[in-house]
Amino acid sequence: MTIRTFAATDAEAWAAVQTLVTGQPISAEALLADEARRNPAQFSRRWVLEEAGDVIGVAHLYFFPFDPPGFLHMTLHVQPSARGKGVGSALWATVLEETRQQTAALAASVDDADAESLRWATRRGFVQHAHRFASELDLTTFGAAAHAPALAQALAQGVTFTDLAGAMRLLLTVT
Repeated sequence: MTIRTFAATDAEAWAAVQTLVTGQPISAEALLADEARRNPAQFSRRWVLEEAGDVIGVAHLYFFPFDPPGFLHMTLHVQPSARGKGVGSALWATVLEETRQQTAALAASVDDADAESLRWATRRGFVQHAHRFASELDLTTFGAAAHAPALAQALAQGVTFTDLAGAMRLLLTVT
């Protein structure tokens, strides 16, 4: 196993590993475009782990604006067929060493449905700080009447609901 710094020529392999692990397709072009958009003043390092010439693990340590001050964000993906063979641990050691050199704390995002990755992160000392999730509402089957009591209670407590119509108008007038 060899860990080395990511190069643009690794984008196809990186995208393949990330897509396989997350189930969210990304292309090499999209990955490289994301890299090109990064502010060079903000910290970002990527590594790949190769075995027999194939990239089987990837790690990214970077500044993420929604993490607390003094934190860097970590993404680490290992091909499912390579899990349990020290790939994640090797990448973790690399990320941890760089984090120490940057005198930062560490944050990561783990999918709720990925029990194996949650256990991996917990064994390394990560604790849940925030819970982000997609909140989707199927408007073709939504029945507002069932939610009227909760809406009335929220309004009585001073909660204000608004849509983005005004923001959209502002956006259109600015451009």
